[in-house]
Amino acid sequence: MTFCLLKRLYELVDELPGFFLQVSKSTIINLHYVSALNKSLSSCLVSFAGSHKKVYASRRYTKQLQERLNEMRSLS
Repeated sequence: MTFCLLKRLYELVDELPGFFLQVSKSTIINLHYVSALNKSLSSCLVSFAGSHKKVYASRRYTKQLQERLNEMRSLS
């Protein structure tokens, strides 16, 4: 899906519930649907449950993504 917004992505993610996270300059993901992280030296590929889609998380957001997923796992 593609959306056209007049807000910046970081402004939008601040308005969304806590289970949404910005993982690159152009991508926000729903953490409830993340099924796997495939990390390498240069990138982090995020896979989703029930979908063939994958997105890349930039190095800038990878640590926060890992921490948030660990938090969610410990709460479950």
